[in-house]
Amino acid sequence: MHVTTRELRPSGRSRTKLFRLAGQELENSELLGVLNKWPDEPACGRLAMIIELIQQLDRSGFSLKGLMTVQDWDRYRVKGLRQLNTLLNRYRMAPGLVCETDGTWELGWLDCDAKTDSERWEAKTALWIAGLASSGLLTRVRHCRNCSKWFYAHTEHQSHCSESCRKKFSASSPIFKAKRARYMREQYRPSQKQQDENSLARVAKKFKKTGN
Repeated sequence: MHVTTRELRPSGRSRTKLFRLAGQELENSELLGVLNKWPDEPACGRLAMIIELIQQLDRSGFSLKGLMTVQDWDRYRVKGLRQLNTLLNRYRMAPGLVCETDGTWELGWLDCDAKTDSERWEAKTALWIAGLASSGLLTRVRHCRNCSKWFYAHTEHQSHCSESCRKKFSASSPIFKAKRARYMREQYRPSQKQQDENSLARVAKKFKKTGN
């Protein structure tokens, strides 16, 4: 008998709390810092590809499904899932028990093929990423629109890793440049011209009094 399990996704306050807790756990894991620091490492490349493939399938589910026939959408989805699961098949996991220092037991998943600490870290991280995806929490892991670094978005609309990057991106956008040009043309320059004229008038008046 084949049994399929599905993790229920919470909504409302409980979902907001989960996003916050996921962000704290992600920051404590230093995963995104590792991906940003060593992007050319094979392990980091594989983990980044897993995140991107999951997010691509999530986004395309909303943006492409209505534009494709049911058959084309299914083929697109199956192709993406095959590519994703080929990456995940690299990690051969088995359930295992770990005894903590305080004497408590913890159930986890162990990589059967891992021979080094880095391989075990990669396998554990891949499993954790899959867990975030199944809970609907991976949508908050994003690339900064300005510097392209990975970061965790604490709010739904956040698209930059820092306030500095947000300002730099805004300053380089065509909309900001157009607004800036309009401000300079319609407000700043006329105001500056008026200030210059007033300054010249004061100097002329002072010079006239001194001459008398």
